Amino acid sequence: MQNLEDSLKITNMTRSRLNKNIVNENSFIVKNRFSILCVFILFVFMGVQLVVLGLYGTQGDKLANVIQMQKNLAQENDKISSQINDLQSITRIEQIVTDKYGLVKATDIKTLDINDAVSLVK
Repeated sequence: MQNLEDSLKITNMTRSRLNKNIVNENSFIVKNRFSILCVFILFVFMGVQLVVLGLYGTQGDKLANVIQMQKNLAQENDKISSQINDLQSITRIEQIVTDKYGLVKATDIKTLDINDAVSLVK
């Protein structure tokens, strides 16, 4: 009977050890699953970050191009405005009238007095 009790104690101890081993293995598996889940979530966040940076990271280049285009258009606008002002200036208009139509400034006009007698005979 002693042997049977000893054998039952050994069996119970073995079962207890096996149960502890199973519990330890289960906790190890649970810890591994949690670690794998954490790594998976980390990779998902990294993937999302790459996608977001890929989509919006190039917006800086587009913005820089728009700003450069705006500066170029402002310079072109200033240039055209300057040309318009030059074409509308009084000096430019006087030059065109003088060159094209032969008109002169009022200071260069010589007047004739019709009351003075002019001799047609020499």
